[in-house]
Amino acid sequence: MTADDIFAGPILRRAEPGLVAIWLAVKKNLRLSASVRVAGTSEWIGRTREVYSLQIFPALYIYILLVRPITDQPFPTRVLLEYSIAVMDQDGNDDHGFFENIVKADKLAYPGFALPSLYLQSPGSTLIALYGSCRKFHDTKGGDNDGMALADDFIAKQPKAVDARPAILCLLGDQIYADDVHDVAFDETVRLSGILTAGAGDPVPSGVPAPPGKGRRQDYVARYAGFMSNEAKNHLVTVSEYVAMYGLAWNQRNWSKSSYASPIAGLYSALPKVRRLLTNTPTYMMFDDHDVTDDWNLSVRWKSRAYDLPLGRRIIGGALYAFYLFQAWGNDPKVYYDKWGSAILKLNDQRVQAPKQLDDFFLAFNDWEFYTPTQPYVYFLDTRTERGHADGRTATDAGAPAYLKNPLVWGRTVKQMQNLLNRQTKTYPLVIASPPLVFGFQTVDALQKKASALIGPYYLDLEGWAANLKSFLLFLYTCGDADVAMLSGDVHYGYTSTVKFSVFDDEFLREAQARFGMKLPKSGTGTNPTYQYLYSAKFLQLTSSALRNSAPDPMRRISKMSSQYTFFVNNKEEVKKGKFDHLQIALLNAATEHDPNPEFLTVSAADFKPGCAFFQRYNDAFNEPYLAEHNIGYVKFHGRKVSHFFLAQSRAQHERSWDFGSDVYWR
Repeated sequence: MTADDIFAGPILRRAEPGLVAIWLAVKKNLRLSASVRVAGTSEWIGRTREVYSLQIFPALYIYILLVRPITDQPFPTRVLLEYSIAVMDQDGNDDHGFFENIVKADKLAYPGFALPSLYLQSPGSTLIALYGSCRKFHDTKGGDNDGMALADDFIAKQPKAVDARPAILCLLGDQIYADDVHDVAFDETVRLSGILTAGAGDPVPSGVPAPPGKGRRQDYVARYAGFMSNEAKNHLVTVSEYVAMYGLAWNQRNWSKSSYASPIAGLYSALPKVRRLLTNTPTYMMFDDHDVTDDWNLSVRWKSRAYDLPLGRRIIGGALYAFYLFQAWGNDPKVYYDKWGSAILKLNDQRVQAPKQLDDFFLAFNDWEFYTPTQPYVYFLDTRTERGHADGRTATDAGAPAYLKNPLVWGRTVKQMQNLLNRQTKTYPLVIASPPLVFGFQTVDALQKKASALIGPYYLDLEGWAANLKSFLLFLYTCGDADVAMLSGDVHYGYTSTVKFSVFDDEFLREAQARFGMKLPKSGTGTNPTYQYLYSAKFLQLTSSALRNSAPDPMRRISKMSSQYTFFVNNKEEVKKGKFDHLQIALLNAATEHDPNPEFLTVSAADFKPGCAFFQRYNDAFNEPYLAEHNIGYVKFHGRKVSHFFLAQSRAQHERSWDFGSDVYWR
């Protein structure tokens, strides 16, 4: 086996004291094993116990190697480990020589290491994480570098420093762009797709013409798949094209040339560093829309168009299958294999003859959420596949932004998140990975926009949590009075924000509590809402986007100064500015807002009927300012303390810190 036999990987996936999972896609059917040792030693302390494999194409096999301790002792924590992959001979003997050669040839190990390395967080120690999203091959507006390459450079400077080296990497969506594909990348994708299928191609539904060539797919996916992206001239269509795109995103050897012109040049030159980062850092992944298509499941109308068309179902089902193979499977491989392995193996074997069965399986699949084996836990939300009507009922405007979580499935997420809260209590914040931004610039102002009155959510790309008030509040209620740190991407800029969220006893809170069994820290008394203050929660919004993309020009011109006011939302969904001091609500006289001494009117809870209140800070002494260039977030969690900075080409590492034990950052 040589370096050219590797299609993608190796990628470190789920890693904990009892398990290290290694993902690898190769072009040959091999008997593989893997071993783990303490870095700098020769004795293996872990070896493969289970090997999961799947043949996807005539010459493409995906493996997940589960390495477990050889003895009853778990792998040591906060100790640098190395791993190797071996080809087994007929007698079961391991040959590590080929992998050692590949590591040298492709520079997969960091300086000072003979093999790829990692370390495991120890209980009670600081968790260091990288996070980011959105790698569009041809973006140069945000720079011609790659956020993942910047992270690799950072680690390479001190790879043995466990006090600085990230223990995990969280990728929050748009790991590939299936819709917005550059002409050069399209040519490479089609070429590689043909190699994967040995020239046979992938089936499209009966009555649908074969996908057209470069630059001619905009009308094709609109007509036959119901997609609405304005950047779809080279949209991926088949499973083999999606798989090829992953190969191009993660391995320079899959490209046909040794150099490329701008705007692909920066991406291409960064790929060895991107690969080394993935090879040496336990990585967890969740999708966003571009992993499938732009605006995927944005609204009920979008869903009804795309899912009623056979090609729409084929593309989405195939994209999710590729996502499962290349991203989701490694998040918790044993759980996925035990629950779904036999079904997926059977469907995969029948994919060419009966592709609709595979499509139907993944279109109905709803088990994407998971959490990392760290302290604190990082809970990854699926905000794409379980969407519903904007108001949770069927009488809504079908074109409005949908609930990011369908009310019918909220109960499961509520239960899982509350289990984590019970297990780690207030010792750590609850860390939630939500690909869409939870608290953005002027989030609360956005709540005033009624979904049915929007010009059009497709044009505005309005699909964050704040685009739908009730969905937003359900999510926040789920967190109770916990300290919550949000890791997000999607928006193509970086920034941080603190938000104090205050809850009052209103009808919607009572309805949510009864419907989903939420365990709130305090509930209203009596049979009718009292609108009295109940509790407050602290949120820290950390947003890193994009690894390789950029925000539209209008976003760069929006004012990014935080408001001095608290925003109140009442039972009529009216949003009012004011102050909330000593549990007294004082509403701003809007006519005096810009006066030197604006006027405030104290109102009673019974008259105003508040449901909640937000006080948000950003772009101040405690928070990172708006960052428009390619970046990746670096965050440390130590007890209730959090510190953070961005890795970016032109910005120095200005670390910001917060302590959930103090109110100063939230007032």
